[in-house]
Amino acid sequence: MYAINYILLFGLSILYPYLLLRYLRSGIFNFYIGFVIGCIYFLLIPLWTTAIVGELPVPLDFSATTIPTLRWTADAGEIFVMMLPLLSTGIFLVARLFFPKKLPFSQKVKIEEAGKDVNNRLVSLSMWTCLFCTLTLYFASGLSGGGHWYETKEAFFSEYGLGAVLLGYSLFALRVIFLASAVHEFMRGSITTTRLFTIVGLVCVTDLYTTGNRIFTLQAAVLVASAMVARRDYRRLAICAIFAIPFGAFMGAFRWIRAGMHVITGSGFSGLVGGISNGMDIAANQISQNGFGFLEFISGATESVNLNVYYGMLVSFPKDINFLLGSSYAKILVFAIPRSIWPGKPESIALIAGKLFAPGSGGALITTFFGELYANFGLLFVVMAPLLLCACRGLVRIFLRGSYLFPMVAFSMGFVLVRMPLTDILISCLLIGIYTTVFQSILKVRLQYSTRAR
Repeated sequence: MYAINYILLFGLSILYPYLLLRYLRSGIFNFYIGFVIGCIYFLLIPLWTTAIVGELPVPLDFSATTIPTLRWTADAGEIFVMMLPLLSTGIFLVARLFFPKKLPFSQKVKIEEAGKDVNNRLVSLSMWTCLFCTLTLYFASGLSGGGHWYETKEAFFSEYGLGAVLLGYSLFALRVIFLASAVHEFMRGSITTTRLFTIVGLVCVTDLYTTGNRIFTLQAAVLVASAMVARRDYRRLAICAIFAIPFGAFMGAFRWIRAGMHVITGSGFSGLVGGISNGMDIAANQISQNGFGFLEFISGATESVNLNVYYGMLVSFPKDINFLLGSSYAKILVFAIPRSIWPGKPESIALIAGKLFAPGSGGALITTFFGELYANFGLLFVVMAPLLLCACRGLVRIFLRGSYLFPMVAFSMGFVLVRMPLTDILISCLLIGIYTTVFQSILKVRLQYSTRAR
């Protein structure tokens, strides 16, 4: 069976880069190309790592969980099943290329403009709003006073309920709006490469320090790099590629840095420097004791533990837990209802996986798009994967209809859909549509008022 898996993995490794190149040649950003890049990054690279090394061990920072190690030979049957929805989705995307008018939601979307002045000001407005909300969450959660980046945030969400959850979703939506608007202006030539890297870097660094999450920084890197490819700015892209490996190594080590960087050793700037220094000491100790080789690099850069969790879902459903039959997707309909009012309301797939592999911790684990689909419908996920992907793209387009940022936002959300719960993507897109409309209305009114005043 593992020999068949080699053939299938090799085929997927040709199919998905082919799709990527075909979409990139169009020069158009869309939902599907983001999803293709996400599949390559979050799934195919860790799968090849498993094939080459022989296994994909669980990273040390997840050693307290029961997430299983993925073994290329011993788990060949499960790996074959894990790759089947990748194959069916890839075939669907190829069919979409050759028969675009025969499939729903397949029209090309061109980058449109909402007015030069409004566009430029949206970048600044969304950036400062994003930074304000980021710092608000940082201080409101108590992380500014010290603590563990994840535990402090989860305690804040548990204590303040729906309001805190909405703040979290809103912050993610604002970041995406800022990133999409900045890259859109870069594509139009209104923002220079230097300015783009400066403002995006500022938001990324602030996000890394105040939340400990790496996903937005990865989103930004992928979207900016794709924009540079679309503009055929190969010289600067080559320079960025030189720093890709050290950047990936840092992002891998950052999972240890964030564990100790909020231990306050002083107030103000000294506390900031002391906390970061403490985190770097922790990372240095981990690396000196356990090394930082190929596996650690891939694990940290691609969040390969998500593939381990995906495998864990296959071996746990329906053996330990009955199939969810779509209940994890119901979150988008009931997330606004406080759990104090409805204690038994459906949980997200991340919380279900957290209870399964880290019972008692209260944590959440990422199952990937395909892992969640399997937990709900079993082997039907092979057929349902492309259908659900198509439906999700349609809903994203509905939520963002009329927005000139749709191509950039859709690309970015398609990328993170591979690893984030589907309901989180849809809720975020709904908020992105609302906030974008509000921002544009404010800016248009302000522009009209300024014009009349002159």
